[in-house]
Amino acid sequence: MQELRLDNIFHWLPFMNGTSLDLRNVKWCEPIAIGVIKSLKLLNPTLEIIKPHDKDLNCYFNVIESEQNSEYKTYMPLKTINVYSRGEVEKISYEIVSKILRNTFSDSIDKDYDFVRDYKDYLNYMINEVLLNAVSHSESKTDIVVFAQHYSKYRKTQVVIVDCGIGFKATISRRYKVENDANALERAIEKGVTGAQEYSYQSSIRNVGIGLYALRKMIEKLNGNLVLISYNGFLQISSNSLFCKNYTQKLWNGSIVAFEFDTEEINFDFLKFMELYVYPEEETEEDIF
Repeated sequence: MQELRLDNIFHWLPFMNGTSLDLRNVKWCEPIAIGVIKSLKLLNPTLEIIKPHDKDLNCYFNVIESEQNSEYKTYMPLKTINVYSRGEVEKISYEIVSKILRNTFSDSIDKDYDFVRDYKDYLNYMINEVLLNAVSHSESKTDIVVFAQHYSKYRKTQVVIVDCGIGFKATISRRYKVENDANALERAIEKGVTGAQEYSYQSSIRNVGIGLYALRKMIEKLNGNLVLISYNGFLQISSNSLFCKNYTQKLWNGSIVAFEFDTEEINFDFLKFMELYVYPEEETEEDIF
């Protein structure tokens, strides 16, 4: 277990249990692992975390113990949000996006304003929609964890949102018949599918069940990777593949939504993207949201 990455999560996630985590031999770690470990720590405050030998990684892991900001890091200080704090969702999404823009794209703000604006719009939508779903439906036993980082060298941004709640199956089955956790994940990324028992007029029926579907389309078009995990269900989507399976062993008590995308693949402004790939069969309307 030397690398804790999004693309190999199935290999290390099952070992994230017990009263202690021995991470001394870890050589590389991405936000997905930090989010999972933080959630485990919230569930069990006495959990012992033996940090990596690598000094840089050791500093990275310090974010688990603190939410202190740093003006010189490319990652957002790890954030937690209570399931009753729906009003905090937009604020936290804004903080994460602003932090990444300020620390990673500060030199591009004037030189390439259009790109920075588009990147901000895409990322803010992605985080806001997933986080809002978690706050609204997860009934998490702990605070929900949010963590993000942009890797300039690899031109990618990764985000993870973790909860310890009732899971996708319990939510989706309120309105649809699903066989298992994996089936619930498949339904969750379909257009128009929602676990909400009711919704307000302000949200517009046209937009109900669009959040995860739109995220899926963005990941497919931006050469990205999306992973959904909930109890026994595992789903992974990339630009050219979809893998979904229900395992006999439980993978996570709650839900994990993690995604990454290539920033250089952003070729349309956000509203144009929604018009082309999310609402292609409908006439353009001014009030998309």
